[in-house]
Amino acid sequence: MALNFGSVPNNLFDTPKTIGEGLGGDKDQLIMNESGRDKCNIWLDINQTITSATLAMVNFDTTNFDTNKMHNNTKKSKITIKKEGYYLVICQIGFYNPQTAGEFSVYIKKNGTNGLCVAAKHTTGQQLWVYLSTQTLYYFQVGDYIEAQVYQNTGNNVNLYGQDDSKSFICVYQLI
Repeated sequence: MALNFGSVPNNLFDTPKTIGEGLGGDKDQLIMNESGRDKCNIWLDINQTITSATLAMVNFDTTNFDTNKMHNNTKKSKITIKKEGYYLVICQIGFYNPQTAGEFSVYIKKNGTNGLCVAAKHTTGQQLWVYLSTQTLYYFQVGDYIEAQVYQNTGNNVNLYGQDDSKSFICVYQLI
């Protein structure tokens, strides 16, 4: 079963495009997006300070796109599901200039309690950046919400790296 990436555009979430062929028959095709599917991409523009040995929700403050008002501007950590279905969730977090060794982690959480996935890293000395990324494919019900929670234990406050949409972000794409 070969995937045909020749028809995938630069921005594959703008219009429906075939990325697979022969999945279950010659006429079946995998469509990444069609009109009406929800998608949201939010990121951290202003650095957020994370206290050592403390779990903290990431307060994403900037929106790249949000097709169904999924991002809550008063509770900046939340993305709320508006349509039931399977979603791809991708999160990347950048810790900026930790001065000492420590543990770093990011969790994608559902409804404030259920951990869907995690990425973690142990450093042995000073780093300029520590980047973590994690992703999951999950079936959500209407009203479920997603948050990114972080942790570090360097003994010092460490900033999450903001300033552009490639450093610390979370993306949610409805697949079906």
